[in-house]
Amino acid sequence: MSQKGHVLDMMKLASSPLHFRGMPMGFYENAPWRMLEQPFAVSGQTLEELKKFSLAYFLFSDAVHRLSDGGNEMVKTLVRHKLPKGFLAKSGKSLSRRLRFDLVLRNDGNFFLTEAESAPGGEGFTQVFQELYGVFPTIADDMKEYLDGRPYRILMAPEWTGDCLVEQLILVKALRERGVDAKLLVMHSPENLDRALMGTRFWQNPVPPFETIRSLGLLEGAEFCEELPEKLPPSTVVFRMMYYRDVTKEILYRLSEWEKQGVVFSNGLHYVYENKAMLACLAVPAIRERLEKSHSLEILERHIAKTELVFCGVSDISSQYRRQRELVLKAAAHTPKSEGAREVFVGTNETQVEWEAKIGRSMGAEYPCVVQQLVKGGSWDIRHFERDGSDNLMRGAKIRWTPFVTLVVRGCGCREISVSPGMATFRKSDVVHGHLDAVMGPVVVQ
Repeated sequence: MSQKGHVLDMMKLASSPLHFRGMPMGFYENAPWRMLEQPFAVSGQTLEELKKFSLAYFLFSDAVHRLSDGGNEMVKTLVRHKLPKGFLAKSGKSLSRRLRFDLVLRNDGNFFLTEAESAPGGEGFTQVFQELYGVFPTIADDMKEYLDGRPYRILMAPEWTGDCLVEQLILVKALRERGVDAKLLVMHSPENLDRALMGTRFWQNPVPPFETIRSLGLLEGAEFCEELPEKLPPSTVVFRMMYYRDVTKEILYRLSEWEKQGVVFSNGLHYVYENKAMLACLAVPAIRERLEKSHSLEILERHIAKTELVFCGVSDISSQYRRQRELVLKAAAHTPKSEGAREVFVGTNETQVEWEAKIGRSMGAEYPCVVQQLVKGGSWDIRHFERDGSDNLMRGAKIRWTPFVTLVVRGCGCREISVSPGMATFRKSDVVHGHLDAVMGPVVVQ
């Protein structure tokens, strides 16, 4: 594992304001991260292991989905713990086929999954970085191959516009330049959107006014619809950029009608995919039996960090998580909008009194929490650019690798995995969560 490939073009990055890909902001001087000098390289062997693991993971997530709606009480206890009222009624049937993995990587190429995001942002963000470094294929190239001529629609809830509007417009523009019939369906009117964007921030910068975004040509692939269209083109692939807390019964009805028309959802219409307690289901006997039959259990156990729902355990963590501080405590799902990513605590950073207090608060929280094995990754000496353009060295950096993985089911029934290597985030911390004071760059396969 090393840094490899084209050196970042600082002249391109430093152009002020940065209009690369239409970004109407000199974001780098205000960004909370710094940038790698070169892309980070993983080995072809690691990539092949990731593909095998991904095939097994989709079998696992399918099994959890089906058993959560069936009669398995242990699975239902795990994934329905503190489930908000109305979520069961809103549950659809489609299975998830595209995820972003959060991986801890070791120096020998071994990796451990800590989260699997079903409705992630970051694809347009990844596209920007890949083009800045001259990486090919980009995530848009990978998506074009996966779509194989099918139309693509990103359905964006109003709650996501401040965080992800610009970057998803970048992705749509890149796809359209490659001949893909791609659109971003924004559930806002242009008038309401402009008001919603006022005062919001993106990558630590003010989101530009609606007219500025329009003037940069980023809206050619946008469609504004306060009500969803009744029909989409045949065989359209839809990415749902909304969490289940944002799905109303009316929205779910329309999505279900699309599904009947032959629309394919890349992220499933089910609440289990947004719940980190899914990983705790790996200890459920009925799940393990299914996975053993498909010869998938061993690779999943090798690469998934042991996870347990707080006070609702089925593994051997439960008897010791009050005193065992080699753990991470995190919100699992259904958090208030202001929580979520910030609700991550590392036992080794807490005193015993503080750790027990946080465990106690997690039991009383309105949303479920999990404890997870603290997996310590490898460490690297990473060369990077500071915000003033000077180069520097971060020694002993830990990595968070976030590849996008897609399950492709061929007409013959064959299942294949497509991987977009995504991004690497480095910090001097055992838990690399968030971008604050991080070093970032794209990942390539050597």
